[in-house]
Amino acid sequence: MTPPTERELYFRIVRRYWWLVLAAPLLAGLISAGAALDRPPRYGAQARLLITRDASPGAAGRTAAGEDTTAQDVPAILAGAAFRRDLAAELARRGQPVDPADLASAIGASTSEHVVAVAVTGAQPAQATAIAQALIDVLRAGGLRYWGDPSATPARPGLLVGVIDPPGPAARLGSLRGAAVEVALRALAALGAAIGLAFVLYYIRGARVTKPAP
Repeated sequence: MTPPTERELYFRIVRRYWWLVLAAPLLAGLISAGAALDRPPRYGAQARLLITRDASPGAAGRTAAGEDTTAQDVPAILAGAAFRRDLAAELARRGQPVDPADLASAIGASTSEHVVAVAVTGAQPAQATAIAQALIDVLRAGGLRYWGDPSATPARPGLLVGVIDPPGPAARLGSLRGAAVEVALRALAALGAAIGLAFVLYYIRGARVTKPAP
């Protein structure tokens, strides 16, 4: 009897464990789809800011050579506990209370030269926009105090915050297409894992059958 080719052997293994190859991606897809549908919606608002230090004396926000690094420091400042605490207090004053701990995952920022791009997420569109607007006002008022300059005051913050693109209406994050791609990728990963497990089971069974008796 002619032994099966490598391709024929692969198909035999898949046919033998068809239930595993079929069930794993189907189960993974169903679980992923249920999780995606059950996930609460999130909304995002964005703004672009021009951050520079004013001409007041002091080393805060400067390198040893006097270079202005305030914009590069902003992502770390926004993630700091002091800023999040002040931002939460300002949001509560405006009737949009948010826990300071939740603000850590709600705010993201990136820099390019003196330009800072801020991205804010919220459970509701109004919340995301309110956080973005309050963030700008709190950063303006606190100024270099967040850089450790005790002389900074709301009247003389030492920091210039220009708004290049103000925060507009928040848009819903994610889409049905994105959720479908996520489900498909997880189902595909489960399919690969199932095929690999089928080969393992086949060779383990074959090793047991051909194992010589003691």
